[in-house]
Amino acid sequence: KWYAPNTKLAWYNNGKGYLELWYPSDGWYYTANYFLK
Repeated sequence: KWYAPNTKLAWYNNGKGYLELWYPSDGWYYTANYFLK
């Protein structure tokens, strides 16, 4: 699923870590960061 540019999404993934998706204003790609809790 695509989201509008500058949309920031974040949620917990299976209670094991933190996944953050960032759709920058200059493109439709995303960067993802996964942090263990």
